This record gives sequence, C-alpha cells and structure tokens, in this order.
Amino acid sequence: MLFISRLSSALTLALAIAGLTSADPTPTLQPWQITAMDINGPGPINIPGATGTSPANVTISFTFFDPNSNRSTTCGATYLPANYPTALSQIHCADYAVTFYFTPPYTFFGGNFTLDVEFIDSPAAVPTAYAGSVYVLDNNYTSPANYLSCYGGAPYAGLTCTQLKTIPVPITSAT
Repeated sequence: MLFISRLSSALTLALAIAGLTSADPTPTLQPWQITAMDINGPGPINIPGATGTSPANVTISFTFFDPNSNRSTTCGATYLPANYPTALSQIHCADYAVTFYFTPPYTFFGGNFTLDVEFIDSPAAVPTAYAGSVYVLDNNYTSPANYLSCYGGAPYAGLTCTQLKTIPVPITSAT
C-alpha cells in the first residue's frame, strides 16, 4: 500500500512538472504573429516635393501566423476612413477561418488602433473559436506598442506605414 501511495505521489509530481495535471487542462497558447503589415491612406501631401493626390481609401494588408496550428494566411482590406471594419463588419482573410476588425477609437492616420483578430480552429469535430487583440502605435519609438513607421509625401501621396517588428497578438479568449 505504501508503494502505491509513493508511486501515485511520484506520478502526480512528474505530471505537474510536465504541466499535464488536471488543475490546468488547457495548454498555454503562443501569441499569434502579424508580419508584413502595410497601410496606405489619406494623409498630408502638403510636404515640399510631394506629388500626386492623396488616396480617398485606406488600404491595409498583413500576414497572420498561428504558431499553435502552424497556419498562415494573408489579410487585407480597402475602405473609406469613416467606414473602417468593426466587430459588426469583420473582414475575412484569405483563409476564411481568420477575420479581423478594429475596436474604436480608430485613427486612420497610420497607427494608433486596436487590431482584433478571430480564428476558428476546426481540426476536431467541435471547432474552437479564439480571439485576440493588440494595440498598434506608429512613430512613438519610446512605446513597446510602436510597431509601425508612417510617413507622408514624396515620393508617395498620402500616408504610408510599414511594419518595424513582428506584432504579437495575445490570445484573450477561447470558446
């Protein structure tokens, strides 16, 4: 009997070290990764040397990667600044299991927005819906949320933003 008790204790300890105890049955999920984000939209063209006219629409594109399922897809949209994608008008990515939108307040002048991403993973009979969000800032090099560099004028018209580093999107919920 003592042997079984010690064996049970040793097994419980081994499982706890491995992170497999019943106290925490959900695995720790790695944050999603956003790469290759580009934004172009209306912006200042009254800069010396600026040419052309400012575009009326905002165009955003990026790559979504889920390291948990090893799935990747491209996402993008073109919209009028006042009609940005919201929770009620989500945009599907190339992989229809991934959607994105912005949480107000949203500033179409480059960065300064919260990007919300939803992903439905359905490898099993019952799909799991995941959600995550991240605040994205531009040209504020003292902030850890500074993921974009935005500039206006020549040789581009309007405002152009390019990504400085990978944007981690923490997964905030799973249903």
